This record gives sequence, C-alpha cells and structure tokens, in this order.
Amino acid sequence: KCFCKWSEEDLKLDFDVLEYEIPPERMNLLSWRWAVWACVYILYFFYFGITNSALEPFNCISDPFLSDKRYVEQLPWLECSLKKRAWRRLLELGVVMLGVYTFGVAVLFGLLLFLNRRRTRDPIVQRMLGPLFYCYRPSLFWFELIVIARRLALALLISLAPADSLFR
Repeated sequence: KCFCKWSEEDLKLDFDVLEYEIPPERMNLLSWRWAVWACVYILYFFYFGITNSALEPFNCISDPFLSDKRYVEQLPWLECSLKKRAWRRLLELGVVMLGVYTFGVAVLFGLLLFLNRRRTRDPIVQRMLGPLFYCYRPSLFWFELIVIARRLALALLISLAPADSLFR
C-alpha cells in the first residue's frame, strides 16, 4: 500500500503519451546525419595510425652483416628490393593509402570545413561535422587542418626516422 499523497493511478505510466514517432522522411535525414558524423569521427580517429602504417614499407634499414641488402624495419625478414614481389606489393599499397587516405582525408576535411565555414553555429552542421571544429571559435574553423598537418608530420618523422635516431 502506498502511504504518499499520490494514488496508485497517478503513479502508473501512460506509455502512449511517452511514445514519439519520428516521421519516415525525418528518420532518413537523421540517419544520414549520424552516418556522416560517424564517418568523420572514424576517419579522424584512425588518421595517425593508418598514415603510420602506410609509411612502413618506405622505412628500410641496412643489414649489419650484409651491407648490400636492406630490410623493412617493421618486417625484418622482408628485403627492400624491387625484385621482391612482396615488398613491391607493400610499396604499391603504401603509395595508394598515402594518396587516398592520408592526403584524401585531409582534402575532404578541408573541403567540408570550407563549404560549411559560415554555418558553424547551425545545429545540423555541428552534429555532422562537430569533431572537426567544436574546439575552436567559428573564425578559426580551418585550424583543424593545421592539427592534421601536424599529425602527418609526426607520422612521417616517426615512420621514416632511423631506429637509433634521436627523433624516435
């Protein structure tokens, strides 16, 4: 038994009132915006790691015992020679990933930021592209490109510097 000022009828929830049905045309827009947000966030989050992996085939070191042969630092059994098919394939994949992902994502983000530079206060743009500019004032919408360039420079420095270098 309830010893409060409300009756048991008052405490029952009316689920018909709580249900809210989103119209189908609005649902398509909402799912599309969330998909854009998820893609931007995933591309941004994995940028450094994928760029670093794409640069690995370019980092070859000399063998201390056989001075005429060079090997991939991360894969010491793989010889850096155009005669070796496996290294050639890695090199091709690295070049494609650098072009498509590393530079393509930077250009895509720059384009998205430039096209929406006057709409940074729009809630729809904030929801879709928020990870790119939510930390900055609207006049500094472009600053995320500086951060991406810094990440690229850091990946280049880490991936291509020799293991015994002070830069690592």
